Amino acid sequence: MSKPISRTALRFSNRKRECELFRSILRRETPLRGLVIHSGGAGGVGKSTLLKMFEDECRAPDLSVPTIPFYFNAERLVKWQDILDRTANIIGEGHFREYIQLRAIYDTLTKGGAFPTGLSPTLAQHVVHFYGPVFGPLHTGSGDFAMERSTSVLPAFESLVGGSAAQVVEASLSLGEMQTHLTRAFLQALNGIQESLQIVWLVDTAGNLDDITKAWLIEMFWQIAECKTEHLILVVAGRKLLRYEPRWMERVAEMRLALFDEDIVLEILLEIWPDYDIIPLRMAASGLVEKSGGRPLDVITHIERYIGLEGEPYV
Repeated sequence: MSKPISRTALRFSNRKRECELFRSILRRETPLRGLVIHSGGAGGVGKSTLLKMFEDECRAPDLSVPTIPFYFNAERLVKWQDILDRTANIIGEGHFREYIQLRAIYDTLTKGGAFPTGLSPTLAQHVVHFYGPVFGPLHTGSGDFAMERSTSVLPAFESLVGGSAAQVVEASLSLGEMQTHLTRAFLQALNGIQESLQIVWLVDTAGNLDDITKAWLIEMFWQIAECKTEHLILVVAGRKLLRYEPRWMERVAEMRLALFDEDIVLEILLEIWPDYDIIPLRMAASGLVEKSGGRPLDVITHIERYIGLEGEPYV
């Protein structure tokens, strides 16, 4: 007779070690704050299922730190702006007020409208101080979102209100500069949150992202690796490795998912039939691997058909 086991528990057994590592990250039992997940180009190894498991872990009632997960599937045309905007809007303007205002400025510029009014003096000073036709690269080599200020700065912010937004864009605005400004404003707001809080970004199917968003995610891993923010956990999954720097090792782990072999399937079967003789269980594991091709979801689906039956393990 099989041991009573829920389908949720069975699916957890699918990637138990990976889930345990992620749980230790959530509980801050490890210095790790990021994961780069890949499958060496293979499909069907359960990357999306694993990220959904991670999302469920973020909602565990016994977490001591309030945790807000954000799941993004790149099959739905996710861009870096979407990640920032959704996070800021969900957590609220109370924490991300200047980011939201700065985002409105760029929306206005890129759509050719007039500047919004009622901006805070700090934000206005930020825009005037950093606008200019020449800026340095986004990544300075240390993971810092810093810019080289131009020697030629545009006139005061107030004088731009009546000017042509198209001229301003042509003279001073590039996508890289906009990305730098918005990301800096977001991180400053995030790091300024006083209460205990964790934001978890789960980015799925990363191979479908545009090159700009991929580069931005790599930059965010730099931020995490160099301890620029403690409120953020970043997990990115794709068939191919996004990128991994050895210098990230202390804070970001590389995780390669593989197809299930006979030993992994046998371990799952032993959880269901702990008192059963190991020889037929090993035969069953071999048959399941052959039938499923080692694809985790197919293995679990085949096993699920026999949960609750009072027969012997399927071979």
